[in-house]
Amino acid sequence: MECIINMELINYLFQHSLISKYQHGFLHKHSTCSSLLESVYDWSVALNNKYTTDIIYVDFQKAFDSVSHQKLITKLEGYGICGDLLQWIRAFLSNRTQVVNISGFMSEIVYITSGVPQGSVLGPTLFLLFINDIEDILFDTSVCMKLFADDVKLYSSFTHSLCDLQIVCDRLATWAKNGNYE
Repeated sequence: MECIINMELINYLFQHSLISKYQHGFLHKHSTCSSLLESVYDWSVALNNKYTTDIIYVDFQKAFDSVSHQKLITKLEGYGICGDLLQWIRAFLSNRTQVVNISGFMSEIVYITSGVPQGSVLGPTLFLLFINDIEDILFDTSVCMKLFADDVKLYSSFTHSLCDLQIVCDRLATWAKNGNYE
């Protein structure tokens, strides 16, 4: 069931152009290689034009575990996911527990209140939708972005010291604090 839902969800997202064009993680015909090739091409063009390029790499710590279920559900609704599918995803995320077993000694049961299920088929797709709106931080700037799941690469090429990179970094910090990561 999870495989079918994931496949249909991805089809829906691509049909409606809802996945960020900057995302290279967990998508067919996208990879770390496609991200690197696009970046190196941009950097080579800038270098040939005698531009300076500043690059910043960001990796969100424990990103998959930090996804707020309620914020994810709200974002899914924003992408037009509703009805039975939304209720199924809500149930998929709800009432999860974890326990640690070391040499036969079991920890207490802990209820999971955030995060997408790692090792699941649907988890990566849900994470991509959760982080998908990160591209909004680029609005009205010359900064480029490449994403691979929770890894963000920001870069800007320029001829003088004027650069939008600091503005985008500030927006990224605000995005992470206010809307997405606790």
